[in-house]
Amino acid sequence: MKKWIAGILIVAVLFSLATYLLIPSVLTVSNIVYCKTTLHGAYRTLITKTQWEKWWVNKNVTGDSVFEYMGDTYQLTDTYLNGAEVTIHHNIDTLKTEMRTLDLPDDSVAVTWKFSMNTSINPFKRISRYNDAVALKKNTKEILDNYKTFVEKDDNVYGISIRISSIEYTSLITTKAMFDHYPSTNEIYNKIDFLKQFSDGHSLKQTYYPMMNVTKDNDTAYRLMVALPVDTKTSFTGNIHSVEMVPGNFMITEVKGGYKTVSNALDQLQLYFQDYEKTSMAIPFEYLVTDRIVEPDTTKWITKIYAPVLR
Repeated sequence: MKKWIAGILIVAVLFSLATYLLIPSVLTVSNIVYCKTTLHGAYRTLITKTQWEKWWVNKNVTGDSVFEYMGDTYQLTDTYLNGAEVTIHHNIDTLKTEMRTLDLPDDSVAVTWKFSMNTSINPFKRISRYNDAVALKKNTKEILDNYKTFVEKDDNVYGISIRISSIEYTSLITTKAMFDHYPSTNEIYNKIDFLKQFSDGHSLKQTYYPMMNVTKDNDTAYRLMVALPVDTKTSFTGNIHSVEMVPGNFMITEVKGGYKTVSNALDQLQLYFQDYEKTSMAIPFEYLVTDRIVEPDTTKWITKIYAPVLR
């Protein structure tokens, strides 16, 4: 009988020693993914709660931007210069974790996710904590993989589809006007109609959609330029100017919506230029695909935006 008891004690001691030797008192969990994107694009996607709702692995979001996965909850609780703090609620534990971005060559980024978990003196609890760490490592890797898939598409990062191309219709007639407010739709189309009447009177044929851009000179001055692509190179001066554009290279996007939608697309294009360190050759312009006078519903307006770029 004593031998059996002694054997059980020896096994228990060896079991405990094994758990202490093989499982440290503090478990460090880390994952890393490599993303083909820009550092700033990856960072903005990581620290913005509204972006999390787009890239989260299962789209399971509760109130106050709490994200759920495999029975655990994740919450963006702080931001750093190169990453974010994510609080994970796992069983009875509250874990402060860190996600960090690291710039790599050729528009690539490494994103790490790291945190620590304390174990226990009790060998059975120690093993249970180890299993928790293994499960969390697997889950956070799956979340990171989903983040990687999202940020590697520029359409996701910027919310618009951006491509590079040139322009086909290079001969323009243009006119300008100054306003103490952002020009209204009627004011814009008054200038477009002025160009169309001029074009008709000089046997010019419109070849593509009318163009425009608005530049804010200061708090009370807005400069409107409208243009009409025509089939013949001209040389008018005065209120009507002729312009021959260089086909060049342009970053192009197309959006559907009103002025706010277009303004957001212009802001995202600017971010794209900054993130990819592209040089803008001139201010962007808009092709008004939808006649906004005929179609007053702004949700149906289609606008093509062209931003000249030095490739």
